Amino acid sequence: MRFLSAGVFLLFSPIICSASAESPHAPGIDRDWRARVAITPPPDEVHREHLTEWRTQFERVRFPEPGEIQLLVQRLLTPMKNVPEDESRAQLQSLLDENRTVLDQLHLPPGAFLIFPPIEGPETPFPDHYPLQQAGRLLAVGVRLAWTDGEPEKAADQAIRLLHLGAAALRGQEGLMPLLTAYSVFGTGLDCIYWMYRQNNFTPELARRFIAELETLEGVVPFAHARALKGEYQHVFASTVRRIPETDNPARILRAISTLALPGSLDNGPVENPFGPLQGKLFDPEETLREAAGLLGDYLDTLAGGPVIAPGLFNRVAEERLGKWYQDWGYFARYMFGGEGEEDEALHYQQMTRSLAASENPLGRFLVVLMLPVYDNFAASVFRREATRRALIHLLQRDLAAAEAGEGGVVELPPLPQDPFSGKPFRFDPERGLLWSVGPNGRDNGGTGDGRNFGNSPDMIWLLRGVPAPPALPFE
Repeated sequence: MRFLSAGVFLLFSPIICSASAESPHAPGIDRDWRARVAITPPPDEVHREHLTEWRTQFERVRFPEPGEIQLLVQRLLTPMKNVPEDESRAQLQSLLDENRTVLDQLHLPPGAFLIFPPIEGPETPFPDHYPLQQAGRLLAVGVRLAWTDGEPEKAADQAIRLLHLGAAALRGQEGLMPLLTAYSVFGTGLDCIYWMYRQNNFTPELARRFIAELETLEGVVPFAHARALKGEYQHVFASTVRRIPETDNPARILRAISTLALPGSLDNGPVENPFGPLQGKLFDPEETLREAAGLLGDYLDTLAGGPVIAPGLFNRVAEERLGKWYQDWGYFARYMFGGEGEEDEALHYQQMTRSLAASENPLGRFLVVLMLPVYDNFAASVFRREATRRALIHLLQRDLAAAEAGEGGVVELPPLPQDPFSGKPFRFDPERGLLWSVGPNGRDNGGTGDGRNFGNSPDMIWLLRGVPAPPALPFE
């Protein structure tokens, strides 16, 4: 019986198999590799960590159980939906009243951090993330109810509070799972501003106010993205490396890798070693940490030089190094990532043994490949929010310029901002009143989208005020 089925690892094959097997040498890794993945604390007292004082407040948030009212709240989070004028409006108001004490106290200063406990595996609870997300949703409902009650300043106050809550969470996360919640809250705040902009009684004063707030958030998204990836390295990858057993039995190391060496997963007896004799270190913890840090550091350096969040960016950054590993692994790689193996078990393990013997730190590098996050997918999700922030500033500036020019006056339009997904200016069609980004797929589809800007929408689009919303696209 073979120790491991290749099927366990087929999920990861696009990462490694996309790299070229012809690259002769891996690029050098910065000797000071620890500094490249170090997480810096908040810089000063103004930008300090605020979770301690707000933890008990978040835990007091009361959100409805699954049902009609929860579905209504979910629908209201899109900038294309308005508050219904029926009995459900009273239910929404009752929900806000129940949480009024918490929401009224929820003020975070610009530059605040909310640093939640790092997620180190399934054993780590999620004590704070869900209440934070629900608080954000309730604030978004409050924005819409205040606006429809004829209180635009109150609505704007809540939208700005929500924006800073999302930014505080976004800039503080040390890992990818916490980042998912943080960018959701931040995106909800941006969508509230877009929703208000599209209302008929939106004023130049509100435009000025929102422009000022949005401009203070320049750089938050790339900072948060880099910090979260470094946190994933420190809290998830490095902790896994430390749990891998020190042994010369490759079967035991592979079993640990297949379970990410989570507590309790190794306490099920000895592991038979079907491999032949091997010289050298199969799993070098220090080298494994160094090589993963090199890949992450190179990726972050490439983004810092742009950033252009293009499909396949990580594969292009890592191609030479991963290609060399794939080439050195030979049969081991073909079996683990492609399922191509010898039918005869004895011959299979002979081939596996030869492959491991021909590579430096073979199982350490194998763990690196298995635990590489799908970097480009996370970057696309987070930078959607940056695209929205830039688009909103532009729409608000256009609106303000038209108001200041007056009827019949010459409108000096602002330049189009840079699209983070192409490195070129956003597209704009004056006839359709449509601004768009090419979105995460990097392809210009002529402004095709429905304005919700999630899922696999062809483009991310934003409409000028007064332009009717297009039909909703199916969510994919």
